Amino acid sequence: MSAALKDNIKKEIAAELAVANAQQLVTKMTENCFDMCVPKPGSSLSAAEKNCTAQCAQKYIMAWNLVSRVYITKLQQSGQR
Repeated sequence: MSAALKDNIKKEIAAELAVANAQQLVTKMTENCFDMCVPKPGSSLSAAEKNCTAQCAQKYIMAWNLVSRVYITKLQQSGQR
């Protein structure tokens, strides 16, 4: 197998993993934020429920970005060794 082909396969796998991780984040965020912010589902969300879900989602995304940055830094440091 050529080096170029191996690199392409690695890139495709990395892209698929990134998509899977993003999908998992959205699923967990949706489940947890909805469960926490909407105790009694109805036909619409109240202003407080909308605010709660927006803040919850923002916190999830901020945490995910932080973890991703730290993970990438660790990978880069490992690669330099």
